[in-house]
Amino acid sequence: MFPLNQNSTSIALTNGNTFTGDWYDVTKYNYSNLVCVAVTDQDGVLYIDFSTDGSNVDESHSYTVVGSVPEKAIVAISARYARIRFLNNSGYDQTYLRIQSSLIDITIQPGETITIAARSLTGASSYVVAGLNTREDQ
Repeated sequence: MFPLNQNSTSIALTNGNTFTGDWYDVTKYNYSNLVCVAVTDQDGVLYIDFSTDGSNVDESHSYTVVGSVPEKAIVAISARYARIRFLNNSGYDQTYLRIQSSLIDITIQPGETITIAARSLTGASSYVVAGLNTREDQ
């Protein structure tokens, strides 16, 4: 696992504001997936953006975040650059926001089955999986 510190934050947002991480070259470390966990006390929208040039959004995944309920997303890396955004559209200022993002590999051994569901990765209750990349060892 490789943490993406420039796409993680603990600074609360006022209503209507957005945290925007930096574009990061996610291909240089040879990981297959990006994982992001966001939790805040107010509703909002978590975005995982991908870009081929580090300037324009070519693909974006969005996740509705409910106040005080951690949102976990695992997304296959689909372009050279990625960044995280979070929009506080709740109508209220946040008192806390915690976003952590990392690059990960999910490897499946021959004959092994993994479940992306309750308590299968880190003990959390649910995961959102978008185009999950896995590697199967021969």
